[in-house]
Amino acid sequence: MSIHPHFTLVGIEPGIVITFQFGAVDFRENIPLEILEKLYNDGFPYLKLTKQGQKAMNPTTQPLNPSTTQPINPSTPTPNKKTHARKSK
Repeated sequence: MSIHPHFTLVGIEPGIVITFQFGAVDFRENIPLEILEKLYNDGFPYLKLTKQGQKAMNPTTQPLNPSTTQPINPSTPTPNKKTHARKSK
């Protein structure tokens, strides 16, 4: 059930839910976006992002293109970052 353009309620019917962060929250009423975002980011299991919410929360995130992604080879040695030269005596 859509409770906001960015979020849908899943797994429960709209009603009063006791939350750790905000106490009793009535999902039959309009809930401010800030509260919904905080609940979602803290792992509240009954909120799911809509397509519009995904675009709003991650506007710069783009899916990876497999044809341009290089696989990581674990046998390739990593360069040593220490490049201090020893002083000659």
